[in-house]
Amino acid sequence: MKAGDSLHTKIVGVTKRNDCGEKIQDILEEISDFAEGKLLELEHEEDNPYDKNAIKVFYSNEHIGYINRELASEIAPLVEQEQIEAEICQITGGDGLSYGCNILLRVLPAGEETSPASHSSYSPPTTPPTAPIASPVFEKNHHQKSFKGLY
Repeated sequence: MKAGDSLHTKIVGVTKRNDCGEKIQDILEEISDFAEGKLLELEHEEDNPYDKNAIKVFYSNEHIGYINRELASEIAPLVEQEQIEAEICQITGGDGLSYGCNILLRVLPAGEETSPASHSSYSPPTTPPTAPIASPVFEKNHHQKSFKGLY
């Protein structure tokens, strides 16, 4: 990925507990009504025993999951250089279904700082996506990549 590129994906591990023992599902339920458009924090977790490229995702200092392994291996250097911004597009689920979190990743030009976490520049699409988000197959469309398929 290069400056100006963006990509839609989902946070993985959202049915687990975070490092503090909190159920991530409970956190997503709490924020589901107001999180859209909010920025997330990304942290490269180099000492992760399962994946040296693991990228943790935080909302308001609460760990809410990870970037999937394939994508994390590609963007870990960008996270280290603080050249990538992550924003919540949609909290899915509820009403008896597991919660999920769709996000937008944007690669920033070198030297540009990420925006404050309260900033919101996301505008929801006027039509819903036609395919579920998520496999490591990229589709390019005007500097935008997206994952298709299921996790």
